Amino acid sequence: MVRFSAKSRHSTFCVLCQTVIDILVRHAFDNIDRFTTQQRRAIEKLWASIHEQQTRRRNGKFVTGKLDMNGFECVVRC
Repeated sequence: MVRFSAKSRHSTFCVLCQTVIDILVRHAFDNIDRFTTQQRRAIEKLWASIHEQQTRRRNGKFVTGKLDMNGFECVVRC
């Protein structure tokens, strides 16, 4: 049985959470016509932020002091 340290589990959990957030915001952005004007503005801001983070990760630039990728990006690159 493989045991992971608490730090490793936390890191994996954060990567998975970021993946879920990225997917949900992308889904909301793809279906933006279903939302109110106020909600659309919030979704557009979230998508712009996530898209910028994805671009930085793709280019190898640091967002939080380390090269952080979401779970999907990690699987694709590794």
